[in-house]
Amino acid sequence: MSSTERGQGYCRRFGLRLPDLPALATLRSAVAETDVAWDLQCEDSLAYGLLARGLMPTHSTFPGDPPERGVSVAPDSQLIAAHSHMGCRYQTAACFVPCTAGSASQPTRPCAARAAGKDGCACATDACAEHCRYPTARDPAAAYVYYSGSNQPGAKPDQDSTSKTPPKGKHHFGYKAKAFEILDDRLFTYWPLTGPFVPANRNDHLQTIPGFRDLQERFPDLVIGEVTADAGEGFDEILTFVHDDLHALRLIDQRSAKGDDDPAVCLKRGYDAQGTPLCPFGYRLAFNGHDYARHDSKWLCRQVCYRQLTPDLALPNTNLDPATCPYRTPEGGLGLCVRVGLSLPDGNIRLARDLNVDSATWALRQGRQSYAESRNASQTRYGLKRSPWYGLAHSAKAQILGDTLTLATNVARFIREATTAPDRLPKRPN
Repeated sequence: MSSTERGQGYCRRFGLRLPDLPALATLRSAVAETDVAWDLQCEDSLAYGLLARGLMPTHSTFPGDPPERGVSVAPDSQLIAAHSHMGCRYQTAACFVPCTAGSASQPTRPCAARAAGKDGCACATDACAEHCRYPTARDPAAAYVYYSGSNQPGAKPDQDSTSKTPPKGKHHFGYKAKAFEILDDRLFTYWPLTGPFVPANRNDHLQTIPGFRDLQERFPDLVIGEVTADAGEGFDEILTFVHDDLHALRLIDQRSAKGDDDPAVCLKRGYDAQGTPLCPFGYRLAFNGHDYARHDSKWLCRQVCYRQLTPDLALPNTNLDPATCPYRTPEGGLGLCVRVGLSLPDGNIRLARDLNVDSATWALRQGRQSYAESRNASQTRYGLKRSPWYGLAHSAKAQILGDTLTLATNVARFIREATTAPDRLPKRPN
């Protein structure tokens, strides 16, 4: 507090007296003793104030959306390194159970590392009486995970011993923090709301639905109009929840699967790798809009075979003749119609979406997912990429405080930009 005015300002806002300022250790104790739920309530209280003032959006801010459309939300996860340094990547809850000293041949505590064929620990010494000496006792819930950098399923790098290319992923030991960002197209920014905080080896998508349900309890009047996310969220249960429970647009990257690039498979099931419906002759149907009341989309052929001689997906040695199509009439018309709701006509949910994935509208809406990455950058700038404190609960508090700070600094930044805007405007000639 080098500035007298700054010190007095802090005292007025926090209810402190200059002659009786708390020491740094006192503030640390206050943070440590505060329940994590209280920290979350402080964040929510600030968010409620921003919503009431109209600073945080209460409806969609995407250009052209009607005012009754709900807000756009982007869920995203970030790996947080534990404050402890990893001593054993195989640590489990059993490593922290007290036991009496045994012998090397008959350990009294099961060792997950030894079960995996590693050296591990026999836990046969006095040093292991309270807990195994290798796991991190101050971060018992921390877990190891290898992050490959891809949301698509694939082999682990250590499974291919013949490859000479070093793996591009990273080793992480710690936790995983999920947040739900409310996107603000008015100001090209985001408003973060803290979500689940779990060990690093928990799958991202398993925290999404519990996180949304918790968000609905915390903000029951907040209507969600669309969810934009990467392919890590593109699982059937999440897509179903967004469609059936949230009644929101599914702007979620699609997960690929075997057969998506095979024309024969696509023609048989009736849609291509992007979920675009196909007619039996291999022509892609045209997107005809989304019905927000029925929560489904309509696709039409519009008799494209009259104008396009070659089908979009054609198989060799086939005798399919579009002239035999019952929807091809000289009088014209819209032709074949396919509705896509929760799933595609054959029941596939993985590729079912509410907008045309190949359209410019999809690219523009889904591109705002990058705001979620901005939240990760903010937490890194605050020094929270590695937890400043030990333990899952205290590490979760750090993430909440970081998101609370982002909410507050958003307001400060906008006030500063608004007050300096007149100075940046060109002066009008007299």
